[in-house]
Amino acid sequence: MGLIVGSILSRSSRPQPLRFVFENDSSHYEFEAYLSPKDSTYYLFLPSCANNGHLIFQSNWCQLIINGTTYRSGDQLPDFHLGIIYDFFFSRGAKIDSAKLCIVKSENIPFINVHINENTLERIFLDKDYSGLATFDLFSPEGKPMNNGRNNQIYLKGRGNSTWWNPKKPLLLTLAQPDSLLGMPPGQKWVLLANAFDLSNLRNKIALDFVSGLDMQWNPDCRFVELYFNGRYHGLYLLTEKIELSNHRLSLPQMPQYLFLNDIEEVTRSSGIFSVPFTGDQWASLIDCKTDRPVQLDSLEYYLKRLKACLSGDEDRPDESLENLIDINSWASKYITDELFLNGDVWRRSNYFYCMGSSPYVFYSGPVWDYDLSMGLGVDEIFALVDTNEDYPIRTMFDCPSFRRQAIELYCQKARPYCSWLLEHGLDSLALLIKDASRSNLIRWQEIEQDSIPPDYYDQMVFESVQQLRTFFERRLTILDDFYLSTKPIQSFSYETSDPGLKGFFSHVLYRPEYTLGDYFHNPSDTSLRSAVWVDSSTGIYYGIDSIPPPGSRLNFIFPSDTALSPNDTTSNVPIKWSKWLSPILFTLLFIILFLCIGFIEFKKCSNNKNDESL
Repeated sequence: MGLIVGSILSRSSRPQPLRFVFENDSSHYEFEAYLSPKDSTYYLFLPSCANNGHLIFQSNWCQLIINGTTYRSGDQLPDFHLGIIYDFFFSRGAKIDSAKLCIVKSENIPFINVHINENTLERIFLDKDYSGLATFDLFSPEGKPMNNGRNNQIYLKGRGNSTWWNPKKPLLLTLAQPDSLLGMPPGQKWVLLANAFDLSNLRNKIALDFVSGLDMQWNPDCRFVELYFNGRYHGLYLLTEKIELSNHRLSLPQMPQYLFLNDIEEVTRSSGIFSVPFTGDQWASLIDCKTDRPVQLDSLEYYLKRLKACLSGDEDRPDESLENLIDINSWASKYITDELFLNGDVWRRSNYFYCMGSSPYVFYSGPVWDYDLSMGLGVDEIFALVDTNEDYPIRTMFDCPSFRRQAIELYCQKARPYCSWLLEHGLDSLALLIKDASRSNLIRWQEIEQDSIPPDYYDQMVFESVQQLRTFFERRLTILDDFYLSTKPIQSFSYETSDPGLKGFFSHVLYRPEYTLGDYFHNPSDTSLRSAVWVDSSTGIYYGIDSIPPPGSRLNFIFPSDTALSPNDTTSNVPIKWSKWLSPILFTLLFIILFLCIGFIEFKKCSNNKNDESL
């Protein structure tokens, strides 16, 4: 439920907090209501274990008046209907102000309450590199303490790249000693993924659950949790094992052990940890190593450059070299994961790989990470393959026969059954698990522009976000079946959109005659696509809705100048402004015609004059 208080902000720059206590079965929890800046409403977010019929009001500065009954600090409140907004009053001495109250509650989700100094917390949110000391309590969905006060001292700091700039911050939680959380293997460092871009909160969970069934050395486990700071609700998070070399995480059978991160930014952690240019603007950075001898940086760099040359096609026999440099199974597993979920960050961010032992080195892909921008979010081309960057190397790997065979086998045996399971009941069961928690998270963080929000508005948003995932998997399964299972030939081409935000963004697209141009994009009803054309950048030949580009073509995707450039925007069907392309040609033709006309007129005058003279 949620608590709404309206007029407090107008009278005070920082209103006094409204706190409530929940007591049940000798358990004691304190919660502070969240005052929404959107509608000046207090929301009280209760965890799964709480019961609003056992709420005790706690305040040293006011009294609550609900339905004519006055409640003082220590009084038990009546049983409220969840999700309903109530009008109430609170008194401060002789002064009475009106307010609103709404209580929302999650189900089936454990929660973490972090006890931390307010100034420390504020600094953590301002400076990603600052680490602050705190303590935490972890509770099961039933309210049972999971750490029992032991090992509850932590260091808390920010993390993430683009996600860090969201109001809802991703966080790194470091325990004093390694410990098991929510049944996951012991570890000292844990990540709280905010999933700030993902309204469904399911994308990372779906991807990490899938890779747990693949034959890779290790991939992180995860659990949904709700996060509170000093009793204040902070949202739904995904508590995830941190990627690192350790006995309980990525534990390799040989020493030395080297963990790399391939990213669009150079990443260095300390002296002796190095980065080398890899593909395009990507860097391969050594971010973690375990060794009983000096790190062989020269040897590592030599083999990384060999791998880079092989992927870029500079090797004389890239197929043969590739099989000697990479572990086919792990790289095919990463490839098919990116392919199934259409990972928007593929080979741009968060691509891990590792090697071990001494040279000659064999590179293994994994662990997998960061799938919040995937499954139709952040990637417009539903019918695209995963090599959305022209420097993307796995397409070169796919040309290797042994790699291609393994990828197709993984699709048939792992990816397709998982996708079918999601469509049959897996997606619904996951969505049901976090349905109420997702609603609370939306109320806390989603910026809603409309002034009046009906009670079921947030439930509808949660439902629509899940339906978008369902639509993605239905369409994704169709196109991947065509590519991996069909014997019919499939034409493909790359394109460049004229959207300034995606300039230079190439995509390997499958083309089938039965698909219209709009089918290649997230929004097939986008009418701007109906008035767009493809133009071959080498020949200048135009292709329209009904014409099929030749296989392997690189085409420019041209939008009309007076329509929205984004493929996701819907606009009216406006004819193409050919003047941009034809005006210079038409002007030249008119000039030539005019010149010929003038010349013809002058020629006729001269002929007439000669005839007159002869007469």
